[in-house]
This record gives sequence, C-alpha cells and structure tokens, in this order.
Amino acid sequence: IHVGAVRSASSAYYFLQLGAGYNSGSDTSDETLFSIRGDGYTTISGQLLVNNHTTVDSLQATLNGIEILQGGLTVRNGGIDVDDGGAVIKNTNLTVLRVLHLNTIDDNGTILTAETTSDFASNIDLFRAIMNAHDTKDIVFQVSGEPRTYVNLGGLQAVGGVD
Repeated sequence: IHVGAVRSASSAYYFLQLGAGYNSGSDTSDETLFSIRGDGYTTISGQLLVNNHTTVDSLQATLNGIEILQGGLTVRNGGIDVDDGGAVIKNTNLTVLRVLHLNTIDDNGTILTAETTSDFASNIDLFRAIMNAHDTKDIVFQVSGEPRTYVNLGGLQAVGGVD
C-alpha cells in the first residue's frame, strides 16, 4: 500500500488521524488515538508495544521518563550523561557498581573521578561510604570538601606502606 499526499510536507495539516468517540456532526473525535501530521510528526495516545528489534534514531521522553522492565540497558557508544536529578543504582546482588577499565595497551587514564565546581568547603563531601544505610547510616569513610579524609569507623590498615 502506498499512500501519498498532494500537499507539500507541513505541520499545518494531518495526513492521518485515528480517533475514538467520533461525532459525525462536527467531524471530530473525543480523543485522538493516533495521528501523523503532514510533516511526519507522529503522536500515539496510550501504549506502544513493539515485539521485535527496533531502531530509533532519536528518542526523547518528555513526561514520565523511560522504564525498562526487562533486559537492562546497554550503551554501545557515546556513554550516559545525566544533566539533572543524579543517579541512584539499586541492586540486591553483591556487586552494585563495577567500574571496569579494559584498555590494556595504553594504561594512562583515570578509572574513576569525582569532581565538583564548588570551592573548598566543609558542607560538601566528594566521597562518602555508609554502612547500615537502612537504619543508622554510619559514615565509615569520607573525603570532605575541606579537603580532608576521614576514617570514622574501623580504623586504617596500610599493608603496602605509606609515603
């Protein structure tokens, strides 16, 4: 099936509209379920189920975000940037976060970096390790913005020497 429009591509008209609650007197629907504007902009009201591999050149969630129920998320190239809101990783397995450097040819990079644009201050921590997070939230280790390093619980054992 080939369907074409005589009009040039434009957002001024709808190429296709599918609706529910159609009123023949006013030629309108109570709710538009699916529409394609003349410029290709497509709107789907409700859920979209795709049962096969789908390629999307660009994806933007503007209201409720994106939820992945199974399969996880794999980023092959480009990384992940979170501009606002931070990131929380929850896991019931033993390893929650693993940072793995796979470059064995040119090992001269930094594996993990914590940065802030703030000046030195005691009201910010660059790093904090907490035990009993569900209850007392005991700070075991922290690197403050003063900058100072604190071992609050358990002590410090230097096995390989300290310079």
